[in-house]
Amino acid sequence: MDTINEKTYPIQSSWLVKIFLYQVIGTIIMATLLYFYAVFSKELKGMSFIEMVAIVGVFQLFIFFVTLLRKINFQYEFGDKNIVLKQGVVSRSERQIFYGRIQNVNMDQDFIDKFLSLQP
Repeated sequence: MDTINEKTYPIQSSWLVKIFLYQVIGTIIMATLLYFYAVFSKELKGMSFIEMVAIVGVFQLFIFFVTLLRKINFQYEFGDKNIVLKQGVVSRSERQIFYGRIQNVNMDQDFIDKFLSLQP
């Protein structure tokens, strides 16, 4: 039996597109909320919408790269008796999950998964 792991069955690049789309949507929502807060408060007067989008965008890019690092450092392997998961950016961990202990598997597919034709 061939070993199934992240090298023989890689994560699709459309998963990264999904993460990026969530980041763009989050940036727009956060910048809009920050802009309305600035309009109705005296603390942030003088900041333009573009400056707020830039500030929130830099924050969102940081979160995107952390998520990307987490995806790169996530490794799995299906064995005959168990699944081995290795993950972590700062601290590495390894878990072995035996097939006999698995009781439930839940799969979700949101609207972006359907739009990008990603299978759960």
